[in-house]
Amino acid sequence: MEEVQVNTSQAIECNATEPRRNIRIVVVGNEFEKIDELSRLMSKEDKDAFNRRYGRILDLLAIRVKIKSLSALAQFWNTDLRCFELPNLDMVPTIEEYDLMVRLPVKEKDVVYQYKGRYVDEKKIAKLIGLLPNQLKFGKRGSILGLRRTFLEDHLKVLAEQGHWKHFKITLALTIYGLILFPFTSDMVDQAAMDVFFQFEENGANPIPAILADTFLSMMVCHQKKGGSLRCCSHMLYVWIMTHLYARHTMGPSPDPLRDFDSVPTKDFDARGWNEEFSHTKDNQITWVCP
Repeated sequence: MEEVQVNTSQAIECNATEPRRNIRIVVVGNEFEKIDELSRLMSKEDKDAFNRRYGRILDLLAIRVKIKSLSALAQFWNTDLRCFELPNLDMVPTIEEYDLMVRLPVKEKDVVYQYKGRYVDEKKIAKLIGLLPNQLKFGKRGSILGLRRTFLEDHLKVLAEQGHWKHFKITLALTIYGLILFPFTSDMVDQAAMDVFFQFEENGANPIPAILADTFLSMMVCHQKKGGSLRCCSHMLYVWIMTHLYARHTMGPSPDPLRDFDSVPTKDFDARGWNEEFSHTKDNQITWVCP
């Protein structure tokens, strides 16, 4: 796990007097090689079935987030306008763009996730992933309860060895939900993420609005507190900003941002370099990959 802290008082001299661009924001980066390796144990048929059920979330495992870019981008968040206020344009991710990434379109008839006052019962989660209630080993970090990453990785390995691919796919999806889509606590799938996932499994509740809400809320909290850790889906935010900046010549009329991301010529800067990159971005440089 890597943490990057950016204090833009040393990075953007021309804007150093603006408090919202002079705060310490931490982006926590995780690598998921082991989970990616476990996912490759699925047959083509099972992988295709996983993609039909859960969209493109499996592709998020292969994304390597340059977390310094997000630390710098977060400095430009405007809490009042709820967008990234760059010097030359305003930008904000939309439901349609995130839909395009994961291929879970939100339709008028779709149910979206809503917290119902209490989280899903752990017995239901145990049944969902093929365990007895006494086999579900919850960990605790502060006041947060959840399933540790190592526990889920071990369970995936056992399921693969036993050929229980139905429960393997469900457990893999739950793991991605908790570690990538809703990563509130590092290396743990917490009860909030389980609740989102369970509602998807039970009634098809679409998680995309909740992912975006988490992103906006995390940005707002960091700015209100004059610093903090981003607790949101950094993978999707990273793909969103990189494809907008650099995908002009790599995505055609039917873009697939996650699957085609390897072809996007992203750049690699230090904290100062990313701040300068965002500060000098103009609207005619932006590629809008969402049709």
